[in-house]
Amino acid sequence: MNISHAKSPCCRGGIRRYGSRRRQCCVCKRTWRIRKKKRGRKRLRGTSSLVMQYLRHEIPSLHARARVRLCASDALERRLHASRDFFLLHTPWPHIPAHGMLIALGDAMMREIKGEMHTAYFILVRPVDNNEAIIMEPYVRTGKETHEGWHEAFQRVPLPVRRRIVALVCDGHRGLISIAFRNHWFLQRCNFHIIASIQGRRSRFAASRHRPLGERLYRLTSQILTLKDQHAVSMLITEIESIGWETNSTQLRKIISGFVSHADQYRTYLSHPELHLPRTNNTCETLIGGFQGLTHRMRGYSSIRSLKQWLDAYLKNRKTVMCNPSDQPN
Repeated sequence: MNISHAKSPCCRGGIRRYGSRRRQCCVCKRTWRIRKKKRGRKRLRGTSSLVMQYLRHEIPSLHARARVRLCASDALERRLHASRDFFLLHTPWPHIPAHGMLIALGDAMMREIKGEMHTAYFILVRPVDNNEAIIMEPYVRTGKETHEGWHEAFQRVPLPVRRRIVALVCDGHRGLISIAFRNHWFLQRCNFHIIASIQGRRSRFAASRHRPLGERLYRLTSQILTLKDQHAVSMLITEIESIGWETNSTQLRKIISGFVSHADQYRTYLSHPELHLPRTNNTCETLIGGFQGLTHRMRGYSSIRSLKQWLDAYLKNRKTVMCNPSDQPN
């Protein structure tokens, strides 16, 4: 059998061995490694401590920390991004209990990046017998908040979880209302939003030009939302409906007309006390407000990919949000 010895790749000459990895060409004396190592400085082992400190406000700013560490702020920013990517890769989304009825909470946040609007759809689920709402993975979509966006967001919720939802708490967006009716869920509209909408047209504060009417509308709205006596509520609804027909404000007339037509959807927490529903959508509002604070610290985002990465990191670090029922202070 003919034995073919290895030749050098440069001159096809003989090869001289230098240790276990080094080789040399006998013709041109060129040397090389048979098992090449990656050039440059060895990469440090990844850690999520830096991004967790940043999300928990333990770091005031990257520039201040760079001055303390005597390093460039750009280098610290790269370390922060690497820590964020490590955190996202090794941190799963919160676990949802496998049994029991669930309450869903939904809200959306719109951000403009490079002249284009993007919407993040937030969905939280809370067991009926628990006061902590579990944050699910958000759905980010190009465009404003739409019915199609909410439909796609709920389609991403696992089917076993979606089947156990019995009620939806929201701010009254048409997409969320349609999803609740389609799935035969109880619908609880946010009480704060309707009060703020009416007060936006007829305020009860001292600087308002229509203060007496604003105080009257506030009293009627609060009583309709909280009284358990259905007969008294019907009389109050008739009174506020007459105010809506007599007002000169077209927007106020529309707001009162919608409130009168769907008053039962604002009182679901009273008609179904066994579900322990919250009266407001403040849980989602608090979550979105916290992320907007992070956005202010980040000075915005350069791309939709950066927005999604920081949004996932913030929500994975937060995991849950307190969601107290209506019989407890929010």
